[in-house]
Amino acid sequence: MGDMVHDRVPDDGWQEAVDPIDCTVTAVFPFGVYVDVTSGGKGFIDAVYVGDDHYEVGQLVCGHLVHFDEDKGHHRVRPHGKVPMHEYLRRVEQVRQDDAARSRGAEPDGRA
Repeated sequence: MGDMVHDRVPDDGWQEAVDPIDCTVTAVFPFGVYVDVTSGGKGFIDAVYVGDDHYEVGQLVCGHLVHFDEDKGHHRVRPHGKVPMHEYLRRVEQVRQDDAARSRGAEPDGRA
């Protein structure tokens, strides 16, 4: 990601609405992680959720089913504890707005 804004986006405070599901890692690539979903089917964890986390084949991972990708024939999985992409992007935008306010000499509104 390289942008210093991303280093300042808070990744805490997200409350999960549903219980996580168990997945087993089947393959690890730079673009993401393939998993078997314990409740049935295949899944994929996108690299945007991997970050500095380390995954190994056979590792058990807790996650949340984001949606079923019919084109690819697997579930999109978000690891438990990771902020959903729409929320992450909202937080990035807030950090950028706060930076812009500071550059104009105004106080940011303090939301993150």
